[in-house]
Amino acid sequence: MLKRLKSILTPLMPSFIRDSLRLKILALVMLSLLILGFGSLSIVYYHELKINNERIENNFSLIADILENDTNRWLTERINNVKMMSVNPQVNCAIQDIISESENSVAAEIKLVNYWDQMLQQYGIYDEIYFVAERGKILVSTDEQRKGTFRPRDEIITRPLESGEIYIENAYLSYKTQKPSIAFSVPIKDTNNSIDNEAYLGVLVFRLDIDAVLKPMLESRMNLGRTGEVMLIKQDKTTIIELRNQPGSALNYKIDSEPAKRVSEGESGIWYGKGYNGSDIIAVYRYIPKVQWGIIIRQESAEILAPLQKSIYYSMALISITGILILAILYFLINRSLKPITIMAGVAADVAQGDFNKRINVENKDEIGQLGSILNKMASDLGQRFKLRSSRHQVLHTLVSTLDTKELLNNGLQTLCQCFQFKVGAIYLANHQEGTLLLKALYCPGSNLINQREKINIGEGLEGLAVTSRELQVLTDVPADTIYTVDWSGGTLIPRVIIQVPIVYGQEVLGVISLASLEHVPSEIIEELGVIGTLTGIALNHALSYQKACELSNCLQEMNEQLAQQNEELNAKVKRCRLKQKS
Repeated sequence: MLKRLKSILTPLMPSFIRDSLRLKILALVMLSLLILGFGSLSIVYYHELKINNERIENNFSLIADILENDTNRWLTERINNVKMMSVNPQVNCAIQDIISESENSVAAEIKLVNYWDQMLQQYGIYDEIYFVAERGKILVSTDEQRKGTFRPRDEIITRPLESGEIYIENAYLSYKTQKPSIAFSVPIKDTNNSIDNEAYLGVLVFRLDIDAVLKPMLESRMNLGRTGEVMLIKQDKTTIIELRNQPGSALNYKIDSEPAKRVSEGESGIWYGKGYNGSDIIAVYRYIPKVQWGIIIRQESAEILAPLQKSIYYSMALISITGILILAILYFLINRSLKPITIMAGVAADVAQGDFNKRINVENKDEIGQLGSILNKMASDLGQRFKLRSSRHQVLHTLVSTLDTKELLNNGLQTLCQCFQFKVGAIYLANHQEGTLLLKALYCPGSNLINQREKINIGEGLEGLAVTSRELQVLTDVPADTIYTVDWSGGTLIPRVIIQVPIVYGQEVLGVISLASLEHVPSEIIEELGVIGTLTGIALNHALSYQKACELSNCLQEMNEQLAQQNEELNAKVKRCRLKQKS
């Protein structure tokens, strides 16, 4: 999975990121932060959105229920007021006096108008109260200008007289004020007519200005911000009160929206979608059966979600700033962490060029510190191996530079001790016929060996053991009476390590190289000494062979000279014999 993700992401990275470890780390961290941060933010946003919608739904539903109850209670109060007025005996008597135009009619009219004026002041909601006769003539009114005028004989007059019940004129445009109004009309019985109990004197009408009464009542329950509003509509979806963004819309504008359609069909509920102005809204609607009205509470989603979105924007800004700070800190830490790696790369390049003295300053024990230690060890090992190889080459060069046995042994021993830092060295050649080892070369500059031995029997001591076993011998616990104790101006020195290297050629041991060191000798040098012992054996065999060849050549030359001399003597004798014969 990780390989597949890497194969997908790698080609998408710019080349300068692919070629930089620190930028790749930063890119991966930034991508992880983006996924984690904005993923978490998305989850939180949708969770908060769900909670916010549920809260809005509950709040709107609660307010809609309150407004529905308030409207129903207000209608009930108005109906009760009208009923009480219609059965009030004083009102009935005054109206009969006015109709009969008796001598008390003027006083009755004044008294009735004063009573109604007090009622207007007490409730503060009625725009006008008047009594209209069956023919449409207004006999008495709180508006003096309307007295004696005729109004259309519409349902406000006919419906109460036909049903004998209160009639509510559902949101109409008043003839008098030209404003959206609602009227309550109730028939007034003729109590003086004993023959017909269903005889009516006329109709008592209470008119209210909707914008002045209902709209403040509906909007007093809630604060709907800049885009919210409470709408009151008729069953035909005509708005009863003026819309917030539609001046002059009362009774002139039909709302073409889903909530209006549903509430006009007698439904109640919650709806999300487009409003009448095309904006996304959240709406709660309630149906009022008593007057066949619909209440719609709506507010644009953008305003409702603005606090949440603002919070999300702040969170995004905070996440971005935090991410930038994290990346800056991470960049600093990565630079600090990768600095040793950069140094290591430089050291590795120098080592590759042959500078084995370069080292990394290891300050920590973490993975990078361990890598630095490994590189230091690698450089040290490579340097040691190179040094050993160089030393071997120098010794080999010395061994092959001459065929003189004495010079070869002395120069070879000196080069060996100097290259491998041995303080004392000696070469013994084996005389297998006599079973002895004879000292042929000695290295001990500026000092003298105590108990120096010129001859050692094969099988005796560490040197003899090396010859008989054909194996390199190492002694670290050097006894105090060793023959390699060095006498120098400051006293005597006992070596720390003594090494006996057999000089081997094929199956024959030609001698032994005896070395002593005042310091510990690494195992790599000990292994290299075994190789040098073999190389010395080959060079020594060549030198001995050359020496024998030279001796044989000299011997042949002497024999040739003797033969030549004998030949000359023989020739001389032959000449003398011939001369004697001739004579």
